[in-house]
Amino acid sequence: MEIIPFRSGETVGAYTVGLSAFIGREIEFEVDGLDQRGVTLRVANASSYLIANGLDKNIESGTVYKDDDENIGHVAVLHRNSRFRIGPVISFFSLQDRAGRLKTYQIIPSSLARNHPLLIMLGKVGLFDPAKSENLIELRPDHYVSEARLEILDGGVSQELSKMLATDAYAEADTNARRALASGDIASARAFLLPWAEEVGELQKALQLALTLRDAFLFMPAAPRSP
Repeated sequence: MEIIPFRSGETVGAYTVGLSAFIGREIEFEVDGLDQRGVTLRVANASSYLIANGLDKNIESGTVYKDDDENIGHVAVLHRNSRFRIGPVISFFSLQDRAGRLKTYQIIPSSLARNHPLLIMLGKVGLFDPAKSENLIELRPDHYVSEARLEILDGGVSQELSKMLATDAYAEADTNARRALASGDIASARAFLLPWAEEVGELQKALQLALTLRDAFLFMPAAPRSP
């Protein structure tokens, strides 16, 4: 098994190669405030523990623990896919953004909200707003090549929205909602469109989970750099 160090922005991290032969996953470790020696030691210790004990409840996905070093603070653990495309990993990362590197991005972009007929209608009755918290996700820009959104993701979102739109049930709801709006009855228009707002909400949740688990990417992931 190898431990490969890398640098992401100002953070020194490391990932393993070969651990998956023992436990089915590699480690991807990226915790702020450590030098290469500290990172290597923690990854080696975690690897030894996992080989000896397996993926037990102490390192289950969603675990948060406090590092022995007071400067490190709390560390979170997720079972997800590697952003370096080395397969499934146990990802260790800083829970607090002490360095202020996180930025907030829209899951469904405003550009799509302005142009897609379904989102336009939902926006008219206050059932969709791309700036609301349910449509936002925090990511680290230094994890990516750039902040240019991937067309394949936004194209897939548009396609899913269009599937919702292209049904007889929606056509009827849209007609009824437009009549209600024309007469100033916003409450009735909202009621007609509410089922589709709920579908969009489920799509947002699914996208947020996929982006968190790295089953999908908003931007092109950056390759690891030498520390």
